[in-house]
Amino acid sequence: MTLKLLPLLWLALASLAGRALAWQAECSAFSLPSSVASSGTLLAATYYPAGALVNVSSSGGAVLSSSLPAFCRVQLVINTGSRNLTSTEVWLPDAWDGRFLAVGNGGWSGGVVYSDLAYSGLINGHASMSTDGGHTSSSLDGTWALNDPSAIIDYAYLSVHTSVVVAKQVVGAYYGQEAFKSYWLGCSTGGRQGLMSVQRYPEDFDGVVVGSPANWISHLQAWSVHVNLLVSPQTSPSWISAATWELVHQEVLNQCDGLDGVVDGLLNDPRKCFFRPETLACRPGQNSSTCLNAAQIGAIQKLYADYYETNQTYIFGRLEPGGELAYATGLLGPTPVELNTDYFKDMVLNDSNWDYTTLNYTTIQLADEIDTYRLDAVNPDIRDFVSSPWNGKVIHYVGWADQLISPHNSLYWYEQMTTFMNLNTDIDVDDYYRLFTAPGMTHCAGGDGPNGFGGEGQSAGGQPPLQPDAQHDVLRAMIEWVEDGQAPDFFIATKYVNNNASAGVQMTRPLCKFPTSIVYNGYGDTNNAGSFYCA
Repeated sequence: MTLKLLPLLWLALASLAGRALAWQAECSAFSLPSSVASSGTLLAATYYPAGALVNVSSSGGAVLSSSLPAFCRVQLVINTGSRNLTSTEVWLPDAWDGRFLAVGNGGWSGGVVYSDLAYSGLINGHASMSTDGGHTSSSLDGTWALNDPSAIIDYAYLSVHTSVVVAKQVVGAYYGQEAFKSYWLGCSTGGRQGLMSVQRYPEDFDGVVVGSPANWISHLQAWSVHVNLLVSPQTSPSWISAATWELVHQEVLNQCDGLDGVVDGLLNDPRKCFFRPETLACRPGQNSSTCLNAAQIGAIQKLYADYYETNQTYIFGRLEPGGELAYATGLLGPTPVELNTDYFKDMVLNDSNWDYTTLNYTTIQLADEIDTYRLDAVNPDIRDFVSSPWNGKVIHYVGWADQLISPHNSLYWYEQMTTFMNLNTDIDVDDYYRLFTAPGMTHCAGGDGPNGFGGEGQSAGGQPPLQPDAQHDVLRAMIEWVEDGQAPDFFIATKYVNNNASAGVQMTRPLCKFPTSIVYNGYGDTNNAGSFYCA
């Protein structure tokens, strides 16, 4: 560096330091605007310089890092209008890009999702918000809802909506201007919250990214208990251990792996796999650790079929062949997870002693009656969101190997919404809603397939997009669609070695817009996305 350039460098550094001091002063002196004084209370506004240690945690997620950009952490208590209060945080980066991002929760909520505030919002320059859903709990614990309908409504939709309204005004007061576009990013419960916003509050967001949404919660929880009862208890002849699931998975690959033109341990579209578990039936004298008995075969056949109840009433979709390695750690363990049983105990029956083995169609009908458009985000009429003046957009993704929510729930919702909207509007669904499927990906992230593309929890879990652009990052693709009119037909998702970016890239592959699926070109490197196309 020449001596002539040194004064310019010092001026630049001094300018940066001056701006940082200005933002620190702004943060320290911040107070809520009078317009939200009745619905929000400021607990603290804390400034973190670039590289400062950020050590925060809740049941929703944690951050322990010294590599984040400078920001102001605003902690609030929000009054939703019910008798319960919501804890909400807004993180305001010095290097703000003018956008607002809200991130969703998981399970029964219960904690600010710090991890996504940091790794989906802050590092991308977005002013970002997360809330605890109106209560404090682990993501598996629904006991907070027992005999408390106000808490359920807060969790269902009021907590997020009220927090979004307040957070946007916080952003405007802090920066002296409002965010010019607003986005949502959420998976599972966060996916349900995103669809609920689309259906109830079309003005809240310009673009909504949802993954594997738990939007039909009254039927999801019934299905979750149902599939567990097909294999439990461990002493039953239909019990399937993790080791047996590995055996089943290998047989699935033997029968179906090559159907998509590539033998790689993945089913690009498992709907094309008509798996026959009876090929693993135990023969006379065969060691039972290498085969299936009749009860296990029957259970698998039911798990891989849609769930119907009395009078052939459709309840929920099916598990798909190819996800077996995660099934024993999902819903098919020794007992249903409390997340599923607490729904009926604390939100439907108000009976903490309810025995999940007594689940029947009458109980499911009761849940349907209670939850119509309460927790269930299943209203197919999204005209207000997608029509002028909002012209909102939705990107929806789901993993074919999802072990917690049948991937067919996403397909079913998409088809129900499409049917209604085609019957009642002349707008092309592709102009506002696009669904993408991910081979081998488990619930929201993870699994054996390409699963890093900017979905909620992925970057925080060590599986970030390969490149910070709209081709590799679903949130950036949404931004490009909303702001530039460039709608995505596919994403390039990345599978990292051991699902950890620090270990290097194992493969890349396109995720195709439904109903197209991934097709191998027949000659290229099967670990390279360029060797595949969507058709």
